Amino acid sequence: MDRLNDWLRRNNMSEVEPSYIGGSTVLQMPEIGSCIYVKPNEDGFVLSEDFFLTLSDDDFALVEDKKVDAFVFEFGGAFYWSKIIEGKNKYREVGYIPKLNDLKYLGNAAGGNSATLCHLGVHSEYEILNGSSSAARWAKKASFLGVKFLGICDKNTLAGTLAFQTACEKVGIKPIIGETVKIAVGYDGENIPETFDMKLYAKTIEGWKNLLLINKAINVTYDGFIPKEELLELGSGIVAVFSLGSELNVYHTDEERCAEVLSEYLSAFDDVYYQIDSVVFTAGANQVRMYAALDNYLSKYVDFVKPILINDSYCVDEEEVCLKPYLNKISGIIEAQSSNQFFKTNDQTMSYFDYVIEGTDGKFKEVVEQAMKNAIEMSESVEFKIESGTRKLPKFEVEDVISFFYDKVAEGYSERLGHLSDDELKKYDEQLATEFEVIVPNDLCDYFMILWDIMNWCRAEGINTGTGRGSVCGSLVAYLLHITDVDPLKYGLMFERFLNETRVSGERAKSADSMPDIDCDFPTLHRDEVKEYIKNKYGYDFTCSIGTYTRMKLKTCLKDFGKIIGLPFDVTNRLTKDIDDQIDYEWQDLFNYGRESKVVYDFIQKYPNVVMLTKFALNQPKAKSIHPSAVVITPKHAVDGSNKDVDIWQWLPIQKIDGMLVSEWEGKYIDKSGFLKEDILGLNQLDKFKDALDLIKANTGKQIDLNAIPLDQEEVFKYFKRGWNEDVFQFGTNGLMSYCKSVKPDTIEQLIAMTALFRPGPMELNAHIDFSDIKNGRKKPVFDVGMEDITKDTFGLYVYQEQIMKAVVVGGLTQVESDILRTTIKKKDIATLSAFGDKFKEGYVKLLKSKDVKEPEAYASRVWDKLLAFSSYGFNLSHAAAYTLMSYQSQWLKVNYPLEFWTASLQWSKESEVPYRLAELKKTGADIEVRPPDINISAEGFTCSAKRNMIFFSLMKIKFVGEKAASRILEERRQHGSFFSLEEFVERTRAKSVTKRVVMQLIIAGAFDLLEDIEHVRERKDIVKKYLVDMRGEDMPAEFMTPEAATNAFWIMEQKKATGYGNIDFESLVRDSIKSKRILDLYTDDLGFMAAREGKEIAVAGKVIFYVERDAKNGKMLSIQLDCNNTIIPVTFWPDAYGRVGERAEDLKGQIVALSGEVKKDKFKGEKAIFSNTNTRLFLIQITE
Repeated sequence: MDRLNDWLRRNNMSEVEPSYIGGSTVLQMPEIGSCIYVKPNEDGFVLSEDFFLTLSDDDFALVEDKKVDAFVFEFGGAFYWSKIIEGKNKYREVGYIPKLNDLKYLGNAAGGNSATLCHLGVHSEYEILNGSSSAARWAKKASFLGVKFLGICDKNTLAGTLAFQTACEKVGIKPIIGETVKIAVGYDGENIPETFDMKLYAKTIEGWKNLLLINKAINVTYDGFIPKEELLELGSGIVAVFSLGSELNVYHTDEERCAEVLSEYLSAFDDVYYQIDSVVFTAGANQVRMYAALDNYLSKYVDFVKPILINDSYCVDEEEVCLKPYLNKISGIIEAQSSNQFFKTNDQTMSYFDYVIEGTDGKFKEVVEQAMKNAIEMSESVEFKIESGTRKLPKFEVEDVISFFYDKVAEGYSERLGHLSDDELKKYDEQLATEFEVIVPNDLCDYFMILWDIMNWCRAEGINTGTGRGSVCGSLVAYLLHITDVDPLKYGLMFERFLNETRVSGERAKSADSMPDIDCDFPTLHRDEVKEYIKNKYGYDFTCSIGTYTRMKLKTCLKDFGKIIGLPFDVTNRLTKDIDDQIDYEWQDLFNYGRESKVVYDFIQKYPNVVMLTKFALNQPKAKSIHPSAVVITPKHAVDGSNKDVDIWQWLPIQKIDGMLVSEWEGKYIDKSGFLKEDILGLNQLDKFKDALDLIKANTGKQIDLNAIPLDQEEVFKYFKRGWNEDVFQFGTNGLMSYCKSVKPDTIEQLIAMTALFRPGPMELNAHIDFSDIKNGRKKPVFDVGMEDITKDTFGLYVYQEQIMKAVVVGGLTQVESDILRTTIKKKDIATLSAFGDKFKEGYVKLLKSKDVKEPEAYASRVWDKLLAFSSYGFNLSHAAAYTLMSYQSQWLKVNYPLEFWTASLQWSKESEVPYRLAELKKTGADIEVRPPDINISAEGFTCSAKRNMIFFSLMKIKFVGEKAASRILEERRQHGSFFSLEEFVERTRAKSVTKRVVMQLIIAGAFDLLEDIEHVRERKDIVKKYLVDMRGEDMPAEFMTPEAATNAFWIMEQKKATGYGNIDFESLVRDSIKSKRILDLYTDDLGFMAAREGKEIAVAGKVIFYVERDAKNGKMLSIQLDCNNTIIPVTFWPDAYGRVGERAEDLKGQIVALSGEVKKDKFKGEKAIFSNTNTRLFLIQITE
């Protein structure tokens, strides 16, 4: 209890008096309730091996009797609390799983001698690998302590300023925006004789703009500093503070220089202060220097420069002080270290100063007290905050943007709707009028024209763009301007889901979130060209890429900190091997891992210091980066009515990364600040489309427009029905392949519905199964009265958000109100929902009565409840329609131009995907031969021969050949023609640095088969001999002199290692390797498996390319997939058979195996598979990886 109360005191909370019930210690904690204090076990741990809390029998009794609300416990020197979370271990024993919530900031802060009203020394996580903690954490503690003013002063960056301001305002604290800057004195354009630090705080809007220019100098013009002469020109509106590393402190013994420095800064800045800090440095020399400078200030300058209390704080709480040295070691930064640079209260500050004050005549205490008052007065004088939440839209530079907008819409109208009759055009005209009424009066023409211009340039440059993304597909204007390729009226999309008058009119029109959200897809290979066009079009002084930050993930933290403290690599590798560094894990997830892994459990108990460091550092920035997609465009003139010229440097903080201008603010803060952020999103599918379309044009001369293809081709839907969806956009997952077999879609509308339904929300309610059952006559559709037209394409089910919106319009809400309802549901605003519900039911009851529906009030209530329930998972129809069109286009290319489709598909496939691509190519019966790479035909990517109907492997896809060697070979071929022999190839490429290893890999891959006129792959041994023995005078490698090296199977295996592709003679391998007569008698090849009837026992062989282990009632079961010469055979081992296998699942992947089992249909996936039986055996034939 002493340790707990000491913890509470140090965290400004009141001590607690325990009560004792039996052998349990019970505490009353503010905001939590009654808590059991968990005592460590005999080993000193509070966590058992099952990761349950170590509770006594008396503790268990209190929990079971529901007499306590939570637990309090200590781990790693810190205290936590957890709600009661019951769990079971592998023996089905009940225990309580801890959720580690910090035991701090609860209730009211314990009172002290003086209130802490101001803290100006925050060094946040954006001072990378030196500061720490998110703005939200700093603000949370400040709010707990009752702080009124909180100031940020990250060194040489303003990256965290808007996040900081947002967090402060959320808890009612006034943010003070500042920066610690590095100043170069005596800079001559090359040499930097000296550098010093100063703290600068923006006092006015002018000061903020000057701070932005100072930041530009530091991060764009110069390399991490600003020349003193430039700084002194930008002091207006800024408060300057002589910090510990300032010129005044460093040269405190040089009175003449100090007088000059004081004069310069007092003249240049609005206010100038001297920093008083309670820091205690770990190095005594640093402390001596600080006190010497402080003595000098007190004796000479205190009457000229006011003191201000600023405790530089690099972490929020005292227990985190240990983090900074580790962060500095990761980055290589050399920084003065301290034992107390955390967010201190005034009482904690004075306690650190007590021993200093004792040695003075009392003057220093007066100075410290005045410094505290000055900090508050300075903060009160600040009249500035970063302008956010107001729209800052750039202008599209034409003489009359509205006329230009109408002209371009008219051109699109003629082009895209010109084939329609006058009667058909009426609804389009009405829709256009509706959209014009929202777009034109609300100053959004510029926005639409900026997007039109980007898409227009792409079309002119031959860069294909996506069909559309998100709710913008509900806009007819966007369709006519070629921003999207989805006709919203054809698919029943709603403009109001995208934009409506409530969102863009009145006061809300000024807010940042009133901007319509339009994201566009581009080929990944052309994304940088599009970004560069935007920068050239709008000017480099008004555009930049958007910054992002690589953050410290769970695996990164464990490895980095483990390395610093000297943990063996095998320890951290074993610990982290199953942690996916792409997932944003929380610290709690490490403990969740500990429940499943003895390795993790032991690590947590043995190295709590690493675990705690991980907690403090997790998810904070580790490095600056550039967002691959996002670009910001700023206005060229002020938006405050003054119309002053303003460039990007005066709008937001900018940095330079790898020569590119990049915002310091992340994308979400660019959005919050109201700037136009264009997301140039890269979509691989568009690269595949471009490659396939280019091949079609080269092979046939046809220029295919995917937006003009028929959407009802029977053969395309036949492929969908059979689940032949490999590399079909969105539909290529195993789940959707099976779902296609279940639904058997006949129309594009059904495919759109499937896109929306095959997601976690609808699937949890079995809505996807209901859709399939109704579509195929296993269930009857049920339509709500008046909603028949709305749900006809989804068989009475509510699938889309737009259906909910249209349904409530039937009940009397306006279309604008329907969109407000959609956002109200998301926000769970009960009062507004209730009002809308009353209005809907009142209007709907009238409709029901007109149709003589019995008990209309009850019926209306049921429908309203149903709409609310369905709205929780309803999908955006606009997005589903746009992306499903691309899915159909993928399948259409596969059906109609298989050679070109599969060539592009293989080029963009990962190595692990190739077997599945080739398996489906074989399944579809396309008369296409996939050939190994060829030295005279293959190119950087996969190539095809329309004349031979062949696809040739890419040279760059051969392992260990590499881009550089492949490029040199191809350049030689382009310049001097085809190669005529191996000898000539070697001679011509010798000077091109094509190494022996590269040549050997080319031979093994089969690149010289046609050139050397070989009939059997085993003859590659002769090519190897020619190259190594005859041409290089070397011996044949031992592996090529074995009896196996004279077989085709050996060389196919070698080819498969090199390329991931090759047809193996599995039958010969089985007969040569396995002596089991039963397996030999049952053996069949891939075609035999496909022809085998259900219930037949067979044996097959193949390469294990996938496995998953699952828990079953009586043990673990194993599912694997065998690649049997491009036929994928699923195999399931039930627990009894898996136990007989004798191999671990992870050891099987990549191996050639033979196995026996029974052919059955997998009821869940709708495909033929092999299931184990009592006779099942598995034999390992050969390791291939």
